[in-house]
Amino acid sequence: MNDGLSSYSVDIAAADQVAGQNIITFDQALNDNYIWGVTDILLEKAPEPVDTTLTVGVTETASFGNFFNGQTDADGMVTAGFTSTGDDFVLSFDGFDIDFDTEVELFLNGNSIGFIDAGVNDGLSSYSVDIAAADQVAGQNIITFDQALNDNYIWGVTDILLV
Repeated sequence: MNDGLSSYSVDIAAADQVAGQNIITFDQALNDNYIWGVTDILLEKAPEPVDTTLTVGVTETASFGNFFNGQTDADGMVTAGFTSTGDDFVLSFDGFDIDFDTEVELFLNGNSIGFIDAGVNDGLSSYSVDIAAADQVAGQNIITFDQALNDNYIWGVTDILLV
């Protein structure tokens, strides 16, 4: 807008950033004597993409993981989002072919909750984990199942329920 303000939004991909401090520069490329400026600069983390969104009390019956019920997962991570209500929750799910106690690590908002115990080889095992209200953030929360040993392993989760 000439002689006025316009709003802009720019995505900055993690792949375009460097480790440590990054510098954003606004450069008047046409003429240094032009009247111009920026204000109300806000940098915020983009929302995490999720494989599924959980609704409290409703079981997510889809299958997620790698080579589990026809699913493939190249990055070894399954994410589920939910909105905090300020309450403690119990997360229950069935894990498929989790062979080692250090194979699948569970995270809440990037913070480790711990590893999932080994279960039935080539089969389903039931799990439940407490998710304390104090460990949640206001608004969107992300639960991540991370295949910690090998992204190519056969593994998966299904019947995810938050109550």
